[in-house]
Amino acid sequence: MRKIRIGARGSKLSMIQADMVSGRLMQLGYETEIIKIRTGGDENTGIPLYKMEKVGVFVDRINEKIEDSSIDIAVHSAKDIPSQIDTRFEICAVLPRDDPRDTIISSKNYSITTLPAACRVGTSSLRRAYELLALRPDLNIMDVRGNVDTRVNRVKGGELDAIVLAQAAIDRMHINIGSVPLDLRESVPAPNQGIIAVMCSRSDTEMRKILSSLDDPSTRSVMLLERKASSIIGIGCSKPAGIIVTPEKDGFRVLARVRSEDIVTCAELDEHFRDENDLQRVVDSFVSRIPPSLRSELK
Repeated sequence: MRKIRIGARGSKLSMIQADMVSGRLMQLGYETEIIKIRTGGDENTGIPLYKMEKVGVFVDRINEKIEDSSIDIAVHSAKDIPSQIDTRFEICAVLPRDDPRDTIISSKNYSITTLPAACRVGTSSLRRAYELLALRPDLNIMDVRGNVDTRVNRVKGGELDAIVLAQAAIDRMHINIGSVPLDLRESVPAPNQGIIAVMCSRSDTEMRKILSSLDDPSTRSVMLLERKASSIIGIGCSKPAGIIVTPEKDGFRVLARVRSEDIVTCAELDEHFRDENDLQRVVDSFVSRIPPSLRSELK
């Protein structure tokens, strides 16, 4: 039986996510090997993510290792995958979605309402920074890079009063520190937040068949709808915008928010839709309502 080589970033969280995929493959009887790969996003820690000109800084180098046959599959946080995927590769499996919310991490269990005035809150996400400032304009938002442990240690050491991370990351890493999630409408998550995606070569028929056994259809459906909405609006990980799709009776609900650097100017969408075609109509209508000044910031 084929040994499957799994490529992932070397961070603790990425290794946990690779282990989650590895465990499922081993349950199917496959031997696995996890290979750490350093990405461009890991190397350029001095530059805020939203200022990087290139998209896919956490995924491209790993995917290239599929192409040169160094690995068979790549495990990514789905939110890091650009909306336009290189045609050589395909998302062949997604695991069930974990908690998609943003969460406030602090030693004192601060919530968005109990954070002290002018306290130091760290994030590497422009979207999270803008959402926080819309809720609490008195906060001192600080740009922070580095892996999850590094950021958490800056809170434990007193350098920061709090940070904001994905709740899914905290849950997967079993971090024992105060965590108070933000409501989805307080901070609309990044598209595909909380989803682990597995990529392989589009030409590797055998691997695509193997990975299909891991795929969660419900998560895949919302992942693809969020990616479609993101593409229509024209946003990415560098833009201060969030989208989440949730199943509901007779279809889905899409919640989206695009916010300007002035914080006050924003466009919001919260609407039921039936299917992918109906999503196109709903999001096209939303885009037409985005103020011109805000639309220009998305380009």
